[in-house]
Amino acid sequence: MAPKRVETGGRDLISSLPDELLSEILSLLPTKTAASTSILSKRWKNLLPLVHNLDFDESTMVFDPSLPKAGLRFIDFVRRTLVLLGDSPIHKLSLEWKSEKAQHLIYPLIYNALQREVLELHLISPKRQFVPSQLFFSKTLVKLTLTLGCFARETTTCSVLFPALKSLSLFSVMFAASSEMYGVLLVLDQTDPHSSLVFLDYSSYAAQDYLVQFDDSLVEARLDIRLWKYYNHVLPLPISYGYQLSKHGEYWGDAAKLILGVSNVVTLHLSPDSLEVLKVYGYEGSFEELNQMRHFLKNLRASSNNCKIQFI
Repeated sequence: MAPKRVETGGRDLISSLPDELLSEILSLLPTKTAASTSILSKRWKNLLPLVHNLDFDESTMVFDPSLPKAGLRFIDFVRRTLVLLGDSPIHKLSLEWKSEKAQHLIYPLIYNALQREVLELHLISPKRQFVPSQLFFSKTLVKLTLTLGCFARETTTCSVLFPALKSLSLFSVMFAASSEMYGVLLVLDQTDPHSSLVFLDYSSYAAQDYLVQFDDSLVEARLDIRLWKYYNHVLPLPISYGYQLSKHGEYWGDAAKLILGVSNVVTLHLSPDSLEVLKVYGYEGSFEELNQMRHFLKNLRASSNNCKIQFI
C-alpha cells in the first residue's frame, strides 16, 4: 500500500510546534546549527535560551584554520552565542580550542559559564593553556573534565573546593609547583570534608610525590599514570614542575601514594604503566582465594609483563 501524501498547504509545520518540543530538537543539533536558527525569526531567536547544553569545537568551524585570525573568529562565535542566550542557565558546556593566541579571550567565556552556574564543564585543548582560578572553587560544578596543560596564575585564600563535584576527569593536566593551585585536585576530599566526589578519571605522567587521600565517597577511579622513563620522546619538564633528576639522569615518577589514596574505591582501573609491584595481604591459599588469584593473574599477565608480585 503506497504511503499517503500529506498536504501542508505551504504552512511551516515545524514552527507550529510548542516551544518545549522545539527546544528539545535544538538540543539534539550541533550548537553551531542551533545558533544559526536564531536568524530565522524573532521566535526562533527566543528559543535558543532554552538550549542548556552547548558544545563548541574549533575544528568544526568552516573557516580555514590556517588563517592568522581563525582562532579569534571561533572565540567570537562562542561569545555571540552566549550573548544570544541572555541570562539563561547553562547545564553543560564543552569547549575545545587550539589557538594559544586566543588565551586571554578564553578566560571571559569560562567565567561566563561559571556565572551561569554551569553543572558540567569540559575544557579541551592540545596546547598549554591557562584557566581562571575561579574554576577550582565553583559551587555548582557536578562534573568537570580538563584535557589540557592547566595552570592557574592567580592565587586565592578560598578553601572551599568543588563542594558539589561528583565526577572529575584529568588528562595530561599540570600545575606549577609554586602555585597555590598545585595539588588542589589531588587533596579534594581533605580540604573539603563535605565533598561528594564519586568518580575520578586521572591520566598523566607520574609526579615525584602525591599528597592525596580520598574518603569513602569515591566509588570508582581510573588511573592512567605513565612513567617518564618509558617515554623518551617526551621532552622532560623543568625540575620546578615537581620532577627531580635521578642519579641516572632520567626523569622518574612514583604513583604508589596516588594508588593508595584511592584504595577505598569499589572499582579501580589501572593502566599497565601504573602497576610495577603488587603486594597481596592476608592471602591464605583457600580454594576460593586460589580461583580468584588465578583469574586475577591471568588478566594481569595480559596487560603487564613488568609487574612484580609479593605475597605478605
